[in-house]
Amino acid sequence: MSYLNLNAISLSFLGLLGMTPLALGMTINDFESGDFANFDLSPSGIGTVVDSTFGVSPTQGTFQALLETGITNTLATPVFNPIEVPNTLEGFAGVPGFLFEDGPGPISALGSYVQGSALRLQTPLTVEAGQSLRFDYNFLTDETNSADPNNDLAFLTLNEMIIPIASVDTASFISSPTSFVSETEYQSFTYTFLSSGTFNLGFAVVDENAFSGHSGLLLDNIELVSPTQTQIPESSMLVGLMACVAGGLISAKSKRQ
Repeated sequence: MSYLNLNAISLSFLGLLGMTPLALGMTINDFESGDFANFDLSPSGIGTVVDSTFGVSPTQGTFQALLETGITNTLATPVFNPIEVPNTLEGFAGVPGFLFEDGPGPISALGSYVQGSALRLQTPLTVEAGQSLRFDYNFLTDETNSADPNNDLAFLTLNEMIIPIASVDTASFISSPTSFVSETEYQSFTYTFLSSGTFNLGFAVVDENAFSGHSGLLLDNIELVSPTQTQIPESSMLVGLMACVAGGLISAKSKRQ
């Protein structure tokens, strides 16, 4: 007597259906505690956690983080000051000072940035090669209301790397329902680690050249994901498919007999 191997049948069908990788996620921060929790705000930085009354709804849950480069009559964290490095955005983010100057750096023609705000993860992030940092962001600005807009910038930092998220010159904007003139709306950003290691993680938004024409950065759903899980069809669908296959195999066997 022979028996049908339903496990083999189900695996065969999954192959026929085309399995798609899913991200197995570890939440770093979704701000649902109503505060920055495991992130620190830069000295004199302007940042808070807001809900949908800000004018934009979070991508999940109730809360989202907001960083601003400045508000009326209030300056944010100075980007560079050789005398007070620990109290600058460069010192807080842990990146070499020259990266924010007009000289060469990891971002071509980075520009002259004067002030901004940053978040820094309190505990270094340990990752494996192939894992990805994923988060949702919305870049907001008043610079689009200017005849000669400055290229305000939002970026993330991983150790000494500066990775652009969005800038005034490169982003596509719509009118914003918030206190800012324009926004990108929420977008998803993914950075994949090519090698294993430990990284200091930060997020920042900075003003270029002037202390006016402020910009902001909304963040939500920051997570570390691994493409190690496989999407399986709903159980009812799988059972039905397996039954069809089993029935077909039994029928074929009966005919042969």
